[in-house]
Amino acid sequence: MRTPILLRFQSTFRLVCGFLILFTAAAASFSGFYEKWHFREAMPEYQTNLPSTGPKLGGVSLSLGVMLNGTASRPYVYRQLLPTIANSIDSVLPASVKEALYSFRTPSGKFLRERFFISPMARSHEYFVRYFIIYFSTFAFAILSTCGMFFFARSQGFNSTQSIAASTVMILLLPVFMSVGGYYYDYAELAFLVAAVLIALRLHWALLIPLAALAAWNKESFLLFVPCFYPLLRSRFSRWQAIVATGASGLAAGLVVAALRSHFAGNSGGSVEFHLAEQISYLLNPAKMIVPGDSTYGIISLPSLNPFTLAIILFLVWDGWSQLSLELRRFTGVAALINLPLFFLFCAPGELRDLSFLYLSFMLLIAVQLKKADQPNGGSLTHDLAHS
Repeated sequence: MRTPILLRFQSTFRLVCGFLILFTAAAASFSGFYEKWHFREAMPEYQTNLPSTGPKLGGVSLSLGVMLNGTASRPYVYRQLLPTIANSIDSVLPASVKEALYSFRTPSGKFLRERFFISPMARSHEYFVRYFIIYFSTFAFAILSTCGMFFFARSQGFNSTQSIAASTVMILLLPVFMSVGGYYYDYAELAFLVAAVLIALRLHWALLIPLAALAAWNKESFLLFVPCFYPLLRSRFSRWQAIVATGASGLAAGLVVAALRSHFAGNSGGSVEFHLAEQISYLLNPAKMIVPGDSTYGIISLPSLNPFTLAIILFLVWDGWSQLSLELRRFTGVAALINLPLFFLFCAPGELRDLSFLYLSFMLLIAVQLKKADQPNGGSLTHDLAHS
């Protein structure tokens, strides 16, 4: 007979094990991203990941250094949440503390800055504290994203095992989606996306207002994600309440974006970059999609946008769409109507990370397949493969 103490211990043990799985997945994802792109430093290891054709999005003009200094090109310079946090902490730390950190040695005798980082930025007096802050903040957002996706999947009726597995798969795919580029603010963006959806579905709508402001400070495109709040809010509130909540969130995000655009109006570049011509060229030349030119987790691979990826996405939508709740189907429809045109007009070809508005829907479609695999009669692709 199980005592209450034993049951409580088992519950706690399962909770800890689940968190460790999510933590490990987030760590692996962040490691894959960092190995692939670092923080856009002008490093030989980083330069090998630049595409041989298409727009050159890398180099010193977009590195973390110029983001911290506020001299990066527009629109990238608008993404200032983490740089502002790093600069603020660095400015208030006493010089003695920074020097102690800079000179700290590990038990092996190596400097901390040299033991864990090959980046010249991380080893310099000027940047090392801010580099550490960006590094660990980005990793923290990776963890928050993974745990948030778990709770989101649970809120949609998936069990703990399915939710952990779907969240793990999704966070591990993030570096794969970063074919043309990857940035420190991508993990923060995912964390804000899942937080917004959870608030819209479960908490008071007023929390969306400060969240939208912070998320837009991290990446200005979040302003365009705000309309996706409406179908989720409408499932819980009246039409006018949903409109007010969505409008107030959009206003908060819009004010932040306007302030950033005004502040950095003198920087080089423009408010947006147009890539429609490159997108058309890429799609009209399918051979580009099947030529290995990417490296993720140390493995040479195809670009993230390729026929195999498209086939998987189409299958997941075809086989799992009806299993999503009505509000999630409406949410996904609004997100697709906004994100797909933006992707073709303003995003580099073959860069699935720019379809981030659809990440959470994609994760749920993965969870649907996992749920079908758990059913006694199978009824999913995984079941068919297992018994073929």
